[in-house]
Amino acid sequence: MPQFPNSATFQLDLEKPGERSHLELYRLDWRPPTGHANGMGQDCPEDLQGLVFATGQTHEHICTDNLANAEGRLRASGVKAARKIEPDLANYDEALRYVCGRLFIENGNDIPASNAQTELF
Repeated sequence: MPQFPNSATFQLDLEKPGERSHLELYRLDWRPPTGHANGMGQDCPEDLQGLVFATGQTHEHICTDNLANAEGRLRASGVKAARKIEPDLANYDEALRYVCGRLFIENGNDIPASNAQTELF
């Protein structure tokens, strides 16, 4: 987001062929410009229920934390519950390396630097 140069969102989505839809599988919010709060109840794992992330607090949303209990499949709403990243990622490059490691992205060096991202849109 050009108006927030010191924050970033790294997201992996699944697209259904032939349909205009997407399903979030993973998201890392690095120093986000807004906060986030996990819900309560069956849509959120017990250890994540009620967690609140302040503005600027890095956190990640992982598909395996958002499975429908009975079926063991990802909920249609995608990834909602979040986990804290500790220690926080110091800068964009560190956040990018972290995401590439989590998602097994081998060509992370091909991803443009943070100051070049706005040129992609």
